[in-house]
Formats: sequence, C-alpha cells, structure tokens
Amino acid sequence: MNPSEKTKHIKLRKELKKLGDTRDKIQAKSTDYMRKHKKPTQTQVKKQQVLNNAGFREQLFVAMKGDELDAFRQKLRKKYK
Repeated sequence: MNPSEKTKHIKLRKELKKLGDTRDKIQAKSTDYMRKHKKPTQTQVKKQQVLNNAGFREQLFVAMKGDELDAFRQKLRKKYK
C-alpha cells in the first residue's frame, strides 16, 4: 500500500469508530429515557420518538461509512492481488 492509501484507510477506520461510539451513546440515552418513564405522557412519548429517530439516523451513517470502508478494502484487494 502506498502512503496515501494507508492514510485513507486509517482515516476511514477512525471515522467508523467515532460514528459507532456516537451511535452507542445515543442509543444508551434513548434506552435510559425509555426505562425511566414506565407510563409516559404524550410529551415523553414524542421525546422518546425523537431519541429513537436519532439512533436510527446514526445507525444509517455507520452503515454507510462501513460500506465505504468495505468498498475501499475491496478495491485494494483487487489492486494488490
């Protein structure tokens, strides 16, 4: 691997890890909020839905970044095979 490919690979891995950590924090926050309110009011239900949607959005970003990393790795495998 040349230096630019190596730095791109490292950058993609770091971004994927950072997005994964962010996703985990959001999902933990959503779960804690849900467990805290056993019989939620309408306002609490809406806030819970906002937290759930944020978690799903982060999951989408993680999946997209993972696909980007996989595509880059496949490209490298074909190039150096």
